[in-house]
Amino acid sequence: MRRLASSIGGGWRPLKCDFAHRAFDCPKEAAEIFGDRLEFDRPLNEFVLDRNSLDSPMPGADAATFAVYEDLARRWAHEMDCTQNPNIVVTVREHIMLALGHQRVDLGSVAQSVGIGERILQRRLDWAGTSFEKVLTDTRRGLAQQLLKDTDRPLTEIAFDLGYSDPSVFTRAARRWFDMSPKQFRQFHRTLGERG
Repeated sequence: MRRLASSIGGGWRPLKCDFAHRAFDCPKEAAEIFGDRLEFDRPLNEFVLDRNSLDSPMPGADAATFAVYEDLARRWAHEMDCTQNPNIVVTVREHIMLALGHQRVDLGSVAQSVGIGERILQRRLDWAGTSFEKVLTDTRRGLAQQLLKDTDRPLTEIAFDLGYSDPSVFTRAARRWFDMSPKQFRQFHRTLGERG
């Protein structure tokens, strides 16, 4: 922070700082370094900087050294992710399934229930070769398939179970997934079951 402040100048401080530990024993000195927007006992250490500050050149910057450090940081982050959560996709799918039909399901709410920030969750899903929207869609499609084939629940209830407040949105989604309406999908599989 001192190096950033000396580079940017003008009494610069970060916009906000979160720390994963308890409050400092020296609040006045901490405020001089980090500013007055400090929060403690947070899930992770995080510093919020404005874009102009991030674009400021650092004195003595060395592009070659930076490239080495950046590569090393990416490898460490990837190793740490694999160690801490070897299958983030399964974890996210489980949290989505628990929330569907009961509460709002979006990146923010799932990241909070998993216990990490939205950007970190997006990055981990990206490393796994997917995205939050794809995991949500795949989870909904799988549940829809199961509920339509194996239960007699009304279509409006199934739509609600999948987190849709309007059954017509579920119908449009089913047409994309199965090339037929939910009702047709159910009838088709019932007919197959009777023949088998």
